[in-house]
Amino acid sequence: MSFRPTVQRFVGRNPRLKCGRFYSEHSYVHKVYTTHEVTIEPRTNNISKIEANHLPSNSPTEDRRFMGRLLSGEKDVYCVGVVDGHAGYKCAQAVNERLLNYLSVAAMTPTSPSITEDKLDIDSLCSRVQLPGDYNDASVHLERYRRRLKEWAQTRVAAAKKSSRSPDIESAFVSAFEALDHHLVEDAIQVINPNMIRFDIDVIESALSGCCVSAVAIDDSKIVCANSGDSRAVIGQLNKDGSWTAYPLSFDHNGNNNNELVRLLSTHPESEHKTILQNGRLFGSLLPLRAFGDMLFKLNRGQMKKLKAVLDVKDFESKSLTPPYLTVTPEITSKVFEPGKDKFMVVATDGLWDFISSETAVEVVAHHLTSKVNGQTDASQSEDANLEVVNRLVSNGATRLLCHAVGQATSSNSLPLFGQLLQMIQLAPEEMRQNRDDIQVMVVYFD
Repeated sequence: MSFRPTVQRFVGRNPRLKCGRFYSEHSYVHKVYTTHEVTIEPRTNNISKIEANHLPSNSPTEDRRFMGRLLSGEKDVYCVGVVDGHAGYKCAQAVNERLLNYLSVAAMTPTSPSITEDKLDIDSLCSRVQLPGDYNDASVHLERYRRRLKEWAQTRVAAAKKSSRSPDIESAFVSAFEALDHHLVEDAIQVINPNMIRFDIDVIESALSGCCVSAVAIDDSKIVCANSGDSRAVIGQLNKDGSWTAYPLSFDHNGNNNNELVRLLSTHPESEHKTILQNGRLFGSLLPLRAFGDMLFKLNRGQMKKLKAVLDVKDFESKSLTPPYLTVTPEITSKVFEPGKDKFMVVATDGLWDFISSETAVEVVAHHLTSKVNGQTDASQSEDANLEVVNRLVSNGATRLLCHAVGQATSSNSLPLFGQLLQMIQLAPEEMRQNRDDIQVMVVYFD
């Protein structure tokens, strides 16, 4: 059956599409939901294919994604991750551009070549995959970042030479997260002065805003997840009886996680407990309980006093009695790779998990995977009889997950509703943000 749009009413201009172009409803939906769609085939470390997609809500979007190979350790390690920004995109952009390099430095072994300031090549630390639609923000200033990374690399090299043990990826994750966050905050405090220029303001905004990160490293035998915040990673496991299990690689760091609440409150006096957590948020404002940036929740009294010279933080300062209240230290989980059982992994920002559970995500991808293997086409009926249009739209596993969530599919093996998909991208910007967050999704398929 050929593709014939049943509706030819034009829906008008989308500010995120090329100016002056108009689309039928079918073309418009397809364009918006596939603009950031990516498929790559690394063929390494048990990874056969990676499918990814992104649906913005904010403008500019606050979500990012990264993937690449670490080149500094003893083992060949492939790393993927999603970055979920909040209170602006600057922190998310900085972390997305820098984290793989920080992780490569943290993974250096005693036998790694000596790296001096003159010899350090930032781009040689890891092999990063440049993805279509990735964001490069000129306000993330490389000079300061490169200097910081070189200084830290020299420290790590000296420590590695004194040690007889090679760092494992678990400890490398912790070191990389903590060092990068420390540098973001410290740089912001250092640039404060009465005559700040745009450069200085960008550095401060990168630490005032924040982001959550869920990153996963995969070698030939092990899968390791480092999570800070409320993004999430889950493995789809195929059982012997043909059923599927959602194996959690991460746990959301928010007010619904009792372990997180105990961890947070145990580090502050009981007299502060009601003030620290209000409506499940830090001081009634911040939802994730771990994150990069968000420096207001981390500054000591001296740093807060310096920031107060250029920013009105009087109200926050009066509440901040025993800082820090926020940490970036990731929660690490790891598992041995199980060939034949571990079939795929979903890594996504909370924009996806606001709509669906980990179990549903695994069921959706499992159905998508088995349907493609068997050469089947969904026979479910979608709203407005747009079955073929939606079938064409969800050929990518990440796109299918994204559309399943936004399009209100009724079950894991049914198609999303075309009318709902259209409605969700026709909303005015302020309405769109109220209805959903930015969504970043990766599906990693294993051999």
